[in-house]
Amino acid sequence: MLDADERGQAIQVGAILFFAFLVIGFTSYQAVIVPQQNERAEFEHSQAVQEDVTELRSAVLNSAFDGERPSIELRLGTRYPFRLFAINPGPVGGTVQTTDARSVNVSGVSDVCPGPERSRQLTYSADYGYLQNSPGFHVENTVSYRQYDDRAIVSSGQKLVNGNRINLVPIRNEYSENGIAAKSVEFSPGQIRTTSVSNATVKVPTQLSEERWVEVLDGEVNASNIDVLNDEDGDPTNDMLELTPSGDYTVICTPVGVGGDPPGGARASVSDGLGGDDSVNPAGSGSVVLSATEFDDSSDEIELTFKNTGDEDLNFSRARVAFYYEPNRNAEVESLKLKGSPDDDEFFVGDALEPVDQMVEVEAGETESITLSDSEIRKDDLFEFGVEYSDGSSARYFVDVADSIGGATLGPNEVAYDDQNGNGFYDSSETTYKENDFTGLDNGTVNLVIAKDVSRNGGVSAKTSTITVESGVTVNSSNNQVELISYDGDINIQDANIDGDSVTLKAGTNSGTGDIRAEDARLVTVSGSNIQVTPPTGNTFFVNSNGPPESDGGTYIVDRSGAPNNATLNQGSLDGTPERGNVTDNS
Repeated sequence: MLDADERGQAIQVGAILFFAFLVIGFTSYQAVIVPQQNERAEFEHSQAVQEDVTELRSAVLNSAFDGERPSIELRLGTRYPFRLFAINPGPVGGTVQTTDARSVNVSGVSDVCPGPERSRQLTYSADYGYLQNSPGFHVENTVSYRQYDDRAIVSSGQKLVNGNRINLVPIRNEYSENGIAAKSVEFSPGQIRTTSVSNATVKVPTQLSEERWVEVLDGEVNASNIDVLNDEDGDPTNDMLELTPSGDYTVICTPVGVGGDPPGGARASVSDGLGGDDSVNPAGSGSVVLSATEFDDSSDEIELTFKNTGDEDLNFSRARVAFYYEPNRNAEVESLKLKGSPDDDEFFVGDALEPVDQMVEVEAGETESITLSDSEIRKDDLFEFGVEYSDGSSARYFVDVADSIGGATLGPNEVAYDDQNGNGFYDSSETTYKENDFTGLDNGTVNLVIAKDVSRNGGVSAKTSTITVESGVTVNSSNNQVELISYDGDINIQDANIDGDSVTLKAGTNSGTGDIRAEDARLVTVSGSNIQVTPPTGNTFFVNSNGPPESDGGTYIVDRSGAPNNATLNQGSLDGTPERGNVTDNS
Protein backbone atom coordinates (compact mmCIF):
# COMPACT_ATOMS: atom_id res chain seq x y z
CA MET A 1 0.00 0.00 0.00
CA LEU A 2 1.05 3.61 -0.60
CA ASP A 3 1.48 5.77 2.43
CA ALA A 4 -0.12 9.23 2.67
CA ASP A 5 2.92 11.08 1.33
CA GLU A 6 3.08 8.95 -1.81
CA ARG A 7 -0.62 9.38 -2.47
CA GLY A 8 -0.25 13.14 -2.11
CA GLN A 9 2.61 13.20 -4.59
CA ALA A 10 0.53 11.26 -7.17
CA ILE A 11 -2.32 13.77 -6.88
CA GLN A 12 0.09 16.68 -7.31
CA VAL A 13 1.68 15.09 -10.38
CA GLY A 14 -1.76 14.44 -11.88
CA ALA A 15 -2.82 18.02 -11.26
CA ILE A 16 0.35 19.34 -12.88
CA LEU A 17 -0.15 17.14 -15.91
CA PHE A 18 -3.80 18.17 -16.18
CA PHE A 19 -2.86 21.83 -15.98
CA ALA A 20 -0.12 21.26 -18.58
CA PHE A 21 -2.66 19.74 -20.95
CA LEU A 22 -4.95 22.71 -20.39
CA VAL A 23 -2.14 25.14 -21.20
CA ILE A 24 -1.15 23.20 -24.31
CA GLY A 25 -4.79 22.97 -25.43
CA PHE A 26 -5.43 26.66 -24.81
CA THR A 27 -2.19 27.60 -26.58
CA SER A 28 -3.11 25.43 -29.59
CA TYR A 29 -6.62 26.90 -29.65
CA GLN A 30 -5.24 30.45 -29.48
CA ALA A 31 -2.55 29.76 -32.08
CA VAL A 32 -4.55 27.68 -34.58
CA ILE A 33 -8.32 27.71 -34.09
CA VAL A 34 -8.73 31.40 -33.28
CA PRO A 35 -6.84 32.58 -36.41
CA GLN A 36 -8.86 30.18 -38.58
CA GLN A 37 -12.17 31.41 -37.18
CA ASN A 38 -11.09 35.05 -37.41
CA GLU A 39 -9.98 34.57 -41.02
CA ARG A 40 -13.39 33.08 -41.75
CA ALA A 41 -15.08 36.11 -40.16
CA GLU A 42 -12.95 38.43 -42.33
CA PHE A 43 -13.76 36.43 -45.46
CA GLU A 44 -17.51 36.60 -44.76
CA HIS A 45 -17.23 40.36 -44.22
CA SER A 46 -15.32 40.74 -47.51
CA GLN A 47 -18.10 38.87 -49.31
CA ALA A 48 -20.73 41.11 -47.71
CA VAL A 49 -18.79 44.24 -48.69
CA GLN A 50 -18.63 43.00 -52.29
CA GLU A 51 -22.44 43.04 -52.35
CA ASP A 52 -22.44 46.53 -50.83
CA VAL A 53 -20.01 47.84 -53.46
CA THR A 54 -22.21 46.40 -56.21
CA GLU A 55 -25.03 48.44 -54.70
CA LEU A 56 -22.79 51.52 -54.65
CA ARG A 57 -22.17 51.11 -58.38
CA SER A 58 -25.91 50.75 -59.05
CA ALA A 59 -26.55 53.86 -56.94
CA VAL A 60 -24.07 55.87 -59.02
CA LEU A 61 -25.88 54.79 -62.21
CA ASN A 62 -29.32 55.47 -60.75
CA SER A 63 -28.22 58.94 -59.79
CA ALA A 64 -26.54 59.64 -63.14
CA PHE A 65 -29.19 58.23 -65.47
CA ASP A 66 -32.40 58.80 -63.50
CA GLY A 67 -31.67 61.76 -61.26
CA GLU A 68 -32.19 59.78 -58.05
CA ARG A 69 -30.60 60.57 -54.67
CA PRO A 70 -29.97 57.04 -53.39
CA SER A 71 -28.37 56.19 -50.06
CA ILE A 72 -26.48 52.89 -49.66
CA GLU A 73 -25.41 51.38 -46.34
CA LEU A 74 -21.85 50.06 -46.44
CA ARG A 75 -20.57 47.70 -43.74
CA LEU A 76 -17.21 49.36 -43.09
CA GLY A 77 -15.77 46.89 -40.56
CA THR A 78 -16.48 43.82 -38.51
CA ARG A 79 -15.85 42.34 -35.07
CA TYR A 80 -14.42 38.90 -34.39
CA PRO A 81 -16.52 36.19 -32.68
CA PHE A 82 -16.85 36.66 -28.91
CA ARG A 83 -14.65 34.33 -26.83
CA LEU A 84 -14.79 33.89 -23.07
CA PHE A 85 -11.17 32.83 -22.58
CA ALA A 86 -9.22 33.28 -25.86
CA ILE A 87 -7.75 36.63 -26.76
CA ASN A 88 -9.06 38.54 -29.80
CA PRO A 89 -7.29 41.38 -31.58
CA GLY A 90 -9.12 44.66 -32.09
CA PRO A 91 -12.01 44.78 -34.57
CA VAL A 92 -11.45 45.26 -38.31
CA GLY A 93 -11.89 48.78 -39.59
CA GLY A 94 -12.62 49.82 -43.16
CA THR A 95 -12.44 52.97 -45.27
CA VAL A 96 -14.61 54.16 -48.13
CA GLN A 97 -13.28 57.20 -49.94
CA THR A 98 -12.88 58.98 -53.23
CA THR A 99 -9.46 59.18 -54.85
CA ASP A 100 -7.78 62.36 -56.02
CA ALA A 101 -9.52 64.06 -58.93
CA ARG A 102 -8.07 63.46 -62.41
CA SER A 103 -8.88 65.09 -65.72
CA VAL A 104 -11.58 64.00 -68.18
CA ASN A 105 -10.96 64.97 -71.79
CA VAL A 106 -12.72 64.65 -75.14
CA SER A 107 -10.70 65.90 -78.10
CA GLY A 108 -12.09 68.99 -79.77
CA VAL A 109 -14.50 69.72 -76.92
CA SER A 110 -13.55 72.36 -74.34
CA ASP A 111 -16.57 72.00 -72.05
CA VAL A 112 -17.79 68.41 -72.17
CA CYS A 113 -19.12 68.19 -68.58
CA PRO A 114 -20.98 70.53 -66.25
CA GLY A 115 -18.55 71.81 -63.61
CA PRO A 116 -14.86 70.84 -63.54
CA GLU A 117 -13.58 68.44 -66.19
CA ARG A 118 -12.42 65.96 -63.55
CA SER A 119 -13.46 62.63 -62.03
CA ARG A 120 -12.60 60.43 -59.06
CA GLN A 121 -12.90 56.76 -58.16
CA LEU A 122 -14.91 55.45 -55.23
CA THR A 123 -12.84 52.87 -53.33
CA TYR A 124 -13.15 50.65 -50.26
CA SER A 125 -10.43 48.82 -48.28
CA ALA A 126 -10.28 47.02 -44.93
CA ASP A 127 -7.37 46.45 -42.52
CA TYR A 128 -7.79 42.70 -42.22
CA GLY A 129 -5.32 40.92 -39.97
CA TYR A 130 -5.73 37.35 -41.16
CA LEU A 131 -7.19 37.27 -44.70
CA GLN A 132 -4.36 37.02 -47.20
CA ASN A 133 -4.34 39.06 -50.44
CA SER A 134 -7.73 40.62 -49.71
CA PRO A 135 -8.90 42.87 -52.56
CA GLY A 136 -9.60 46.57 -52.68
CA PHE A 137 -12.95 47.48 -54.21
CA HIS A 138 -13.30 50.12 -56.93
CA VAL A 139 -16.14 51.90 -58.74
CA GLU A 140 -15.13 53.92 -61.81
CA ASN A 141 -16.41 54.72 -65.29
CA THR A 142 -19.69 52.77 -64.74
CA VAL A 143 -17.93 49.51 -63.70
CA SER A 144 -17.04 47.93 -60.36
CA TYR A 145 -14.14 45.56 -59.77
CA ARG A 146 -11.98 43.89 -57.12
CA GLN A 147 -8.29 44.76 -57.27
CA TYR A 148 -5.86 42.14 -55.94
CA ASP A 149 -2.07 42.45 -55.80
CA ASP A 150 -1.60 40.69 -59.12
CA ARG A 151 -4.92 41.00 -60.94
CA ALA A 152 -8.32 42.66 -61.14
CA ILE A 153 -11.69 40.90 -61.35
CA VAL A 154 -14.51 42.93 -62.90
CA SER A 155 -17.78 42.27 -61.09
CA SER A 156 -20.24 44.25 -63.25
CA GLY A 157 -21.10 45.18 -66.79
CA GLN A 158 -20.34 48.58 -68.28
CA LYS A 159 -22.39 51.49 -69.55
CA LEU A 160 -19.49 53.70 -70.61
CA VAL A 161 -20.14 52.97 -74.30
CA ASN A 162 -23.57 51.96 -75.60
CA GLY A 163 -23.92 51.89 -79.37
CA ASN A 164 -23.17 55.38 -80.63
CA ARG A 165 -23.31 56.97 -77.16
CA ILE A 166 -20.48 57.54 -74.70
CA ASN A 167 -21.79 57.93 -71.15
CA LEU A 168 -19.34 59.85 -68.97
CA VAL A 169 -20.25 59.53 -65.30
CA PRO A 170 -17.68 61.59 -63.35
CA ILE A 171 -17.64 60.91 -59.61
CA ARG A 172 -17.26 64.22 -57.79
CA ASN A 173 -16.44 65.54 -54.28
CA GLU A 174 -13.76 64.65 -51.78
CA TYR A 175 -15.25 62.02 -49.47
CA SER A 176 -13.92 59.68 -46.78
CA GLU A 177 -15.51 57.59 -44.02
CA ASN A 178 -13.74 55.03 -41.85
CA GLY A 179 -14.57 52.90 -38.85
CA ILE A 180 -16.28 49.69 -37.85
CA ALA A 181 -20.00 50.46 -37.97
CA ALA A 182 -22.09 50.64 -41.14
CA LYS A 183 -22.20 54.04 -42.83
CA SER A 184 -24.69 55.42 -45.35
CA VAL A 185 -23.12 56.74 -48.55
CA GLU A 186 -25.36 59.28 -50.29
CA PHE A 187 -25.31 60.29 -53.96
CA SER A 188 -26.56 63.40 -55.72
CA PRO A 189 -27.17 63.80 -59.48
CA GLY A 190 -25.48 66.65 -61.33
CA GLN A 191 -26.53 68.61 -64.37
CA ILE A 192 -26.44 67.01 -67.82
CA ARG A 193 -24.48 68.03 -70.88
CA THR A 194 -24.55 66.38 -74.32
CA THR A 195 -22.07 66.87 -77.16
CA SER A 196 -21.88 65.43 -80.68
CA VAL A 197 -18.40 64.30 -81.73
CA SER A 198 -16.82 62.54 -84.70
CA ASN A 199 -13.72 60.31 -84.54
CA ALA A 200 -12.98 61.73 -81.10
CA THR A 201 -10.38 60.70 -78.52
CA VAL A 202 -11.84 60.21 -75.06
CA LYS A 203 -9.61 60.09 -71.97
CA VAL A 204 -10.81 59.23 -68.45
CA PRO A 205 -8.86 58.24 -65.32
CA THR A 206 -8.66 54.53 -64.53
CA GLN A 207 -6.82 51.99 -62.40
CA LEU A 208 -8.07 49.06 -64.48
CA SER A 209 -5.67 47.44 -66.92
CA GLU A 210 -5.95 47.64 -70.69
CA GLU A 211 -6.53 43.87 -70.84
CA ARG A 212 -9.56 44.19 -68.58
CA TRP A 213 -10.94 47.17 -70.50
CA VAL A 214 -10.70 45.24 -73.78
CA GLU A 215 -12.81 42.50 -72.17
CA VAL A 216 -15.28 44.94 -70.61
CA LEU A 217 -15.82 46.89 -73.85
CA ASP A 218 -15.97 43.84 -76.10
CA GLY A 219 -18.69 44.32 -78.68
CA GLU A 220 -18.75 48.12 -78.25
CA VAL A 221 -15.21 49.31 -79.03
CA ASN A 222 -12.59 47.49 -81.10
CA ALA A 223 -9.56 46.39 -79.11
CA SER A 224 -7.31 48.44 -81.40
CA ASN A 225 -9.18 51.58 -80.26
CA ILE A 226 -8.60 50.93 -76.55
CA ASP A 227 -5.42 51.97 -74.77
CA VAL A 228 -4.43 52.51 -71.13
CA LEU A 229 -1.75 55.18 -70.83
CA ASN A 230 0.40 54.24 -67.86
CA ASP A 231 1.88 56.89 -65.61
CA GLU A 232 5.56 57.63 -66.32
CA ASP A 233 6.42 57.21 -62.63
CA GLY A 234 4.56 53.91 -62.35
CA ASP A 235 1.73 55.31 -60.21
CA PRO A 236 -1.47 53.43 -61.29
CA THR A 237 -3.66 56.17 -59.79
CA ASN A 238 -2.46 58.41 -62.63
CA ASP A 239 -3.25 55.98 -65.47
CA MET A 240 -5.67 57.09 -68.19
CA LEU A 241 -8.06 55.08 -70.36
CA GLU A 242 -7.95 56.34 -73.96
CA LEU A 243 -10.72 55.42 -76.41
CA THR A 244 -10.51 56.30 -80.10
CA PRO A 245 -13.73 54.93 -81.63
CA SER A 246 -14.34 55.83 -85.26
CA GLY A 247 -17.56 57.42 -86.45
CA ASP A 248 -20.13 59.76 -84.96
CA TYR A 249 -20.96 59.58 -81.25
CA THR A 250 -23.02 61.48 -78.73
CA VAL A 251 -21.15 62.14 -75.49
CA ILE A 252 -23.49 62.44 -72.49
CA CYS A 253 -21.87 63.68 -69.29
CA THR A 254 -23.86 63.16 -66.07
CA PRO A 255 -21.73 63.88 -62.95
CA VAL A 256 -22.61 62.34 -59.59
CA GLY A 257 -21.68 63.85 -56.22
CA VAL A 258 -20.72 61.61 -53.29
CA GLY A 259 -21.90 62.92 -49.93
CA GLY A 260 -23.32 66.10 -51.44
CA ASP A 261 -24.19 67.94 -54.62
CA PRO A 262 -21.44 67.89 -57.27
CA PRO A 263 -19.69 71.06 -58.47
CA GLY A 264 -21.66 72.46 -61.37
CA GLY A 265 -25.01 72.12 -59.63
CA ALA A 266 -27.52 69.43 -58.74
CA ARG A 267 -30.42 68.10 -60.73
CA ALA A 268 -33.97 67.51 -59.52
CA SER A 269 -34.35 63.90 -58.45
CA VAL A 270 -37.02 61.21 -58.36
CA SER A 271 -37.26 57.47 -57.80
CA ASP A 272 -38.51 55.87 -61.00
CA GLY A 273 -38.70 52.16 -60.30
CA LEU A 274 -36.12 51.33 -62.95
CA GLY A 275 -32.93 49.85 -61.50
CA GLY A 276 -29.44 51.03 -62.40
CA ASP A 277 -28.65 47.82 -64.30
CA ASP A 278 -31.41 48.23 -66.88
CA SER A 279 -30.15 48.62 -70.42
CA VAL A 280 -29.30 52.11 -71.66
CA ASN A 281 -29.98 52.25 -75.42
CA PRO A 282 -29.71 48.45 -75.66
CA ALA A 283 -28.16 47.08 -78.85
CA GLY A 284 -27.76 43.37 -78.12
CA SER A 285 -29.64 40.42 -79.53
CA GLY A 286 -32.95 39.77 -77.79
CA SER A 287 -33.54 43.37 -76.73
CA VAL A 288 -35.82 46.12 -77.99
CA VAL A 289 -33.63 48.60 -79.87
CA LEU A 290 -34.31 52.26 -80.55
CA SER A 291 -33.54 52.00 -84.26
CA ALA A 292 -34.46 55.46 -85.56
CA THR A 293 -35.84 58.85 -84.64
CA GLU A 294 -37.43 61.41 -86.92
CA PHE A 295 -38.03 65.07 -86.08
CA ASP A 296 -39.17 67.98 -88.23
CA ASP A 297 -38.33 71.50 -87.03
CA SER A 298 -41.74 72.66 -88.20
CA SER A 299 -43.50 70.03 -86.08
CA ASP A 300 -44.04 69.58 -82.35
CA GLU A 301 -43.68 65.80 -82.65
CA ILE A 302 -40.80 63.32 -82.60
CA GLU A 303 -41.23 59.78 -83.90
CA LEU A 304 -39.34 56.93 -82.23
CA THR A 305 -38.99 53.59 -84.01
CA PHE A 306 -38.25 50.47 -81.96
CA LYS A 307 -37.13 47.08 -83.27
CA ASN A 308 -37.70 43.90 -81.26
CA THR A 309 -34.65 41.68 -81.86
CA GLY A 310 -36.01 38.94 -79.60
CA ASP A 311 -38.40 36.07 -80.28
CA GLU A 312 -41.30 37.20 -78.05
CA ASP A 313 -43.91 39.87 -78.74
CA LEU A 314 -43.72 42.67 -76.17
CA ASN A 315 -46.10 45.44 -75.11
CA PHE A 316 -45.35 48.75 -73.41
CA SER A 317 -46.52 48.29 -69.81
CA ARG A 318 -45.30 51.48 -68.13
CA ALA A 319 -43.18 54.41 -69.24
CA ARG A 320 -41.66 57.68 -68.01
CA VAL A 321 -39.59 60.68 -69.09
CA ALA A 322 -36.74 60.69 -66.57
CA PHE A 323 -35.26 64.01 -67.65
CA TYR A 324 -35.45 66.54 -70.47
CA TYR A 325 -32.34 68.60 -71.27
CA GLU A 326 -32.70 71.83 -73.25
CA PRO A 327 -29.34 73.44 -74.07
CA ASN A 328 -29.03 77.21 -73.99
CA ARG A 329 -32.56 77.89 -72.73
CA ASN A 330 -34.61 77.61 -69.58
CA ALA A 331 -36.67 74.48 -69.05
CA GLU A 332 -39.78 74.66 -71.22
CA VAL A 333 -40.86 71.04 -71.71
CA GLU A 334 -42.77 69.81 -68.67
CA SER A 335 -44.28 66.67 -70.19
CA LEU A 336 -44.42 64.58 -73.35
CA LYS A 337 -47.62 63.11 -74.74
CA LEU A 338 -47.67 59.67 -76.33
CA LYS A 339 -50.03 60.13 -79.27
CA GLY A 340 -52.70 57.47 -79.49
CA SER A 341 -56.33 56.56 -79.64
CA PRO A 342 -58.73 57.26 -78.04
CA ASP A 343 -56.59 59.46 -75.75
CA ASP A 344 -52.98 60.49 -75.44
CA ASP A 345 -50.85 59.18 -72.56
CA GLU A 346 -49.01 62.04 -70.83
CA PHE A 347 -45.71 61.60 -69.00
CA PHE A 348 -44.48 64.48 -66.86
CA VAL A 349 -40.73 64.99 -66.75
CA GLY A 350 -39.22 63.49 -63.60
CA ASP A 351 -42.28 61.48 -62.56
CA ALA A 352 -42.04 57.77 -61.77
CA LEU A 353 -43.20 55.04 -64.15
CA GLU A 354 -46.83 55.47 -65.23
CA PRO A 355 -49.11 52.92 -66.96
CA VAL A 356 -49.35 53.09 -70.76
CA ASP A 357 -53.09 52.92 -71.38
CA GLN A 358 -53.00 52.52 -75.15
CA MET A 359 -51.78 49.34 -76.86
CA VAL A 360 -48.18 49.63 -78.05
CA GLU A 361 -46.97 46.21 -79.24
CA VAL A 362 -43.53 45.49 -80.69
CA GLU A 363 -43.79 42.10 -82.36
CA ALA A 364 -40.82 39.74 -82.42
CA GLY A 365 -38.47 40.63 -85.26
CA GLU A 366 -40.58 43.65 -86.25
CA THR A 367 -40.53 47.42 -85.76
CA GLU A 368 -43.08 49.71 -84.17
CA SER A 369 -43.17 53.51 -84.12
CA ILE A 370 -44.58 55.85 -81.50
CA THR A 371 -45.00 59.62 -81.54
CA LEU A 372 -44.18 61.90 -78.61
CA SER A 373 -45.30 65.52 -78.75
CA ASP A 374 -44.94 68.89 -77.01
CA SER A 375 -45.09 72.37 -78.48
CA GLU A 376 -41.68 73.26 -77.01
CA ILE A 377 -39.62 70.37 -78.47
CA ARG A 378 -36.55 71.82 -80.19
CA LYS A 379 -33.69 70.44 -82.23
CA ASP A 380 -30.62 69.45 -80.11
CA ASP A 381 -32.75 68.70 -77.03
CA LEU A 382 -31.99 65.46 -75.18
CA PHE A 383 -34.29 63.34 -73.05
CA GLU A 384 -34.47 59.91 -71.50
CA PHE A 385 -37.52 57.75 -72.27
CA GLY A 386 -37.85 54.72 -69.98
CA VAL A 387 -40.03 51.72 -70.82
CA GLU A 388 -41.10 48.72 -68.77
CA TYR A 389 -42.24 45.85 -71.03
CA SER A 390 -44.90 43.21 -70.56
CA ASP A 391 -42.31 40.52 -69.70
CA GLY A 392 -41.00 42.60 -66.78
CA SER A 393 -37.83 43.76 -68.56
CA SER A 394 -37.08 47.44 -68.89
CA ALA A 395 -34.79 49.79 -70.78
CA ARG A 396 -33.79 53.42 -70.95
CA TYR A 397 -33.47 55.25 -74.25
CA PHE A 398 -31.44 58.46 -74.54
CA VAL A 399 -33.08 60.38 -77.37
CA ASP A 400 -31.32 63.16 -79.27
CA VAL A 401 -33.78 65.50 -80.96
CA ALA A 402 -32.34 66.00 -84.43
CA ASP A 403 -33.66 66.09 -87.98
CA SER A 404 -33.25 62.30 -88.08
CA ILE A 405 -31.11 59.73 -86.34
CA GLY A 406 -30.47 56.20 -87.53
CA GLY A 407 -32.37 54.45 -90.27
CA ALA A 408 -30.29 56.05 -93.05
CA THR A 409 -30.68 54.58 -96.54
CA LEU A 410 -28.02 52.76 -98.53
CA GLY A 411 -27.14 54.21 -101.91
CA PRO A 412 -28.54 52.70 -105.12
CA ASN A 413 -25.47 50.50 -105.75
CA GLU A 414 -24.70 49.73 -102.11
CA VAL A 415 -25.75 46.34 -100.75
CA ALA A 416 -24.07 46.01 -97.34
CA TYR A 417 -22.48 47.99 -94.52
CA ASP A 418 -20.21 47.70 -91.50
CA ASP A 419 -22.46 47.99 -88.41
CA GLN A 420 -19.78 49.82 -86.43
CA ASN A 421 -21.99 50.88 -83.52
CA GLY A 422 -23.89 47.59 -83.33
CA ASN A 423 -27.38 49.11 -83.49
CA GLY A 424 -28.53 46.79 -86.29
CA PHE A 425 -29.22 49.64 -88.71
CA TYR A 426 -27.23 51.55 -91.29
CA ASP A 427 -25.96 54.95 -90.14
CA SER A 428 -24.67 57.46 -92.66
CA SER A 429 -21.15 57.45 -91.16
CA GLU A 430 -20.69 53.67 -91.60
CA THR A 431 -18.67 52.02 -94.38
CA THR A 432 -20.70 50.54 -97.24
CA TYR A 433 -20.03 47.79 -99.81
CA LYS A 434 -21.11 47.05 -103.38
CA GLU A 435 -21.59 43.68 -105.10
CA ASN A 436 -18.10 43.78 -106.62
CA ASP A 437 -16.57 44.03 -103.14
CA PHE A 438 -17.65 40.43 -102.53
CA THR A 439 -15.00 38.97 -104.83
CA GLY A 440 -12.98 38.43 -101.65
CA LEU A 441 -14.00 40.76 -98.83
CA ASP A 442 -11.58 40.03 -95.97
CA ASN A 443 -11.51 42.36 -92.95
CA GLY A 444 -11.51 41.08 -89.38
CA THR A 445 -12.76 44.37 -87.89
CA VAL A 446 -16.00 44.57 -89.89
CA ASN A 447 -19.41 43.61 -88.49
CA LEU A 448 -20.91 42.91 -91.91
CA VAL A 449 -24.63 43.36 -92.57
CA ILE A 450 -25.86 42.38 -96.04
CA ALA A 451 -29.03 44.44 -96.45
CA LYS A 452 -29.78 43.98 -100.17
CA ASP A 453 -29.60 41.10 -102.65
CA VAL A 454 -26.12 40.12 -103.83
CA SER A 455 -25.87 38.22 -107.12
CA ARG A 456 -22.55 37.43 -108.81
CA ASN A 457 -21.40 34.92 -111.41
CA GLY A 458 -17.85 34.82 -110.07
CA GLY A 459 -18.53 33.72 -106.52
CA VAL A 460 -19.39 35.50 -103.29
CA SER A 461 -16.84 35.54 -100.46
CA ALA A 462 -16.95 37.45 -97.18
CA LYS A 463 -14.59 36.96 -94.24
CA THR A 464 -15.37 39.47 -91.48
CA SER A 465 -15.72 39.68 -87.69
CA THR A 466 -19.46 38.87 -87.74
CA ILE A 467 -21.92 38.38 -90.60
CA THR A 468 -25.65 39.09 -90.78
CA VAL A 469 -27.80 38.59 -93.88
CA GLU A 470 -31.03 40.48 -93.30
CA SER A 471 -34.45 38.85 -93.52
CA GLY A 472 -35.65 38.29 -97.11
CA VAL A 473 -32.22 39.02 -98.67
CA THR A 474 -30.74 36.64 -101.26
CA VAL A 475 -27.00 35.98 -101.62
CA ASN A 476 -26.48 34.19 -104.94
CA SER A 477 -23.58 32.89 -106.99
CA SER A 478 -24.95 31.11 -110.04
CA ASN A 479 -21.66 29.64 -111.29
CA ASN A 480 -19.46 29.50 -108.19
CA GLN A 481 -19.46 29.13 -104.42
CA VAL A 482 -20.90 31.26 -101.64
CA GLU A 483 -18.43 31.48 -98.76
CA LEU A 484 -19.38 33.24 -95.49
CA ILE A 485 -16.74 33.10 -92.73
CA SER A 486 -16.84 35.01 -89.44
CA TYR A 487 -13.66 35.52 -87.47
CA ASP A 488 -15.04 36.53 -84.08
CA GLY A 489 -18.77 35.84 -83.73
CA ASP A 490 -22.07 34.70 -85.17
CA ILE A 491 -23.24 34.15 -88.71
CA ASN A 492 -26.92 35.08 -88.82
CA ILE A 493 -28.80 34.12 -92.00
CA GLN A 494 -32.27 33.76 -90.47
CA ASP A 495 -35.05 34.08 -93.09
CA ALA A 496 -32.42 34.72 -95.82
CA ASN A 497 -31.68 32.86 -99.06
CA ILE A 498 -28.16 31.51 -99.67
CA ASP A 499 -27.71 30.04 -103.16
CA GLY A 500 -24.45 28.82 -104.70
CA ASP A 501 -22.92 25.95 -106.61
CA SER A 502 -21.47 25.17 -103.20
CA VAL A 503 -22.05 26.87 -99.84
CA THR A 504 -19.57 27.19 -96.96
CA LEU A 505 -20.57 28.65 -93.57
CA LYS A 506 -17.81 28.83 -90.95
CA ALA A 507 -18.04 30.81 -87.69
CA GLY A 508 -15.58 32.03 -85.04
CA THR A 509 -12.41 30.92 -86.78
CA ASN A 510 -10.26 33.26 -84.65
CA SER A 511 -12.22 33.66 -81.42
CA GLY A 512 -13.48 30.08 -81.12
CA THR A 513 -16.98 31.37 -80.40
CA GLY A 514 -19.91 31.97 -82.73
CA ASP A 515 -23.18 30.28 -83.64
CA ILE A 516 -24.62 29.80 -87.13
CA ARG A 517 -28.31 30.72 -87.10
CA ALA A 518 -30.30 29.47 -90.11
CA GLU A 519 -33.86 29.38 -88.80
CA ASP A 520 -36.38 29.98 -91.65
CA ALA A 521 -33.48 30.19 -94.13
CA ARG A 522 -33.16 28.60 -97.59
CA LEU A 523 -29.78 26.96 -98.26
CA VAL A 524 -29.61 26.05 -101.96
CA THR A 525 -26.89 24.34 -104.02
CA VAL A 526 -26.67 22.34 -107.23
CA SER A 527 -27.84 18.74 -106.93
CA GLY A 528 -25.34 16.52 -105.13
CA SER A 529 -23.30 19.38 -103.68
CA ASN A 530 -23.12 19.41 -99.90
CA ILE A 531 -23.41 22.52 -97.77
CA GLN A 532 -20.46 22.74 -95.37
CA VAL A 533 -21.34 24.12 -91.90
CA THR A 534 -18.66 24.62 -89.23
CA PRO A 535 -19.38 26.42 -85.96
CA PRO A 536 -16.65 26.15 -83.27
CA THR A 537 -16.69 23.36 -80.73
CA GLY A 538 -19.20 24.31 -78.05
CA ASN A 539 -21.27 26.39 -80.46
CA THR A 540 -24.38 25.56 -82.47
CA PHE A 541 -25.92 25.34 -85.93
CA PHE A 542 -29.58 26.35 -85.51
CA VAL A 543 -32.31 25.12 -87.89
CA ASN A 544 -36.09 24.76 -87.49
CA SER A 545 -39.26 23.20 -88.83
CA ASN A 546 -42.65 24.95 -88.81
CA GLY A 547 -44.58 22.49 -90.96
CA PRO A 548 -46.04 23.17 -94.40
CA PRO A 549 -46.53 25.39 -96.29
CA GLU A 550 -43.09 26.85 -97.00
CA SER A 551 -44.47 30.37 -96.48
CA ASP A 552 -44.79 29.56 -92.78
CA GLY A 553 -41.02 29.34 -92.47
CA GLY A 554 -38.64 26.60 -91.51
CA THR A 555 -35.13 25.77 -92.73
CA TYR A 556 -35.00 24.42 -96.30
CA ILE A 557 -31.83 22.59 -97.38
CA VAL A 558 -32.55 21.89 -101.04
CA ASP A 559 -31.09 21.81 -104.51
CA ARG A 560 -32.16 24.24 -107.22
CA SER A 561 -35.06 22.01 -108.23
CA GLY A 562 -36.41 22.17 -104.67
CA ALA A 563 -35.51 18.53 -103.91
CA PRO A 564 -34.10 17.72 -100.44
CA ASN A 565 -30.34 18.16 -100.15
CA ASN A 566 -27.74 17.63 -97.44
CA ALA A 567 -25.70 19.86 -95.14
CA THR A 568 -22.62 18.50 -93.38
CA LEU A 569 -21.97 19.66 -89.81
CA ASN A 570 -18.21 19.42 -89.37
CA GLN A 571 -17.97 20.74 -85.81
CA GLY A 572 -20.16 22.00 -82.98
CA SER A 573 -23.70 20.84 -82.31
CA LEU A 574 -27.08 20.84 -84.06
CA ASP A 575 -30.21 22.45 -82.66
CA GLY A 576 -33.48 21.63 -84.40
CA THR A 577 -34.58 19.75 -87.51
CA PRO A 578 -34.80 21.31 -90.99
CA GLU A 579 -38.19 21.56 -92.67
CA ARG A 580 -36.75 19.92 -95.78
CA GLY A 581 -33.39 18.29 -96.35
CA ASN A 582 -30.95 16.72 -93.93
CA VAL A 583 -28.01 17.60 -91.71
CA THR A 584 -25.27 14.97 -91.45
CA ASP A 585 -23.50 15.36 -88.12
CA ASN A 586 -19.78 14.63 -88.60
CA SER A 587 -18.73 16.59 -85.52
